[in-house]
Amino acid sequence: MSSSCHCRTSLKETPTVGKPAKQILPTLSCLLSGLALALMPKCPACVAAYIALFTGVGLSTPVAGYLRILLVILWSISFVFAISLIIKRRWLSWSTH
Repeated sequence: MSSSCHCRTSLKETPTVGKPAKQILPTLSCLLSGLALALMPKCPACVAAYIALFTGVGLSTPVAGYLRILLVILWSISFVFAISLIIKRRWLSWSTH
C-alpha cells in the first residue's frame, strides 16, 4: 500500500478549481455590456416605444431621452469595471511568474 503525502507541495502545483469561470465572467460581462450598448436605440422615441412594448409603461420623449443617457452611462461604467477586472487579473498573473 503506497500512500503519498502532499503536505509539502507548493500552492502552484495544486490544481485550482473554478479558475476558468473566474476568467470568463469579467469577459462575458464586458461583451454583454458592449452588446447592450450597441443595440441601444439611438432616438428617445424608440426608447419610449421599447419601454412601452416590454413593460406597458408609457414615457414621454424627454424622459426617455434622459433614461437613455442614464443607461449609456451605467453600461459604460460596467464596461470600464469589467475591463479593469480583466487587466487586474492579468497583471497579477504576470507578476507572479
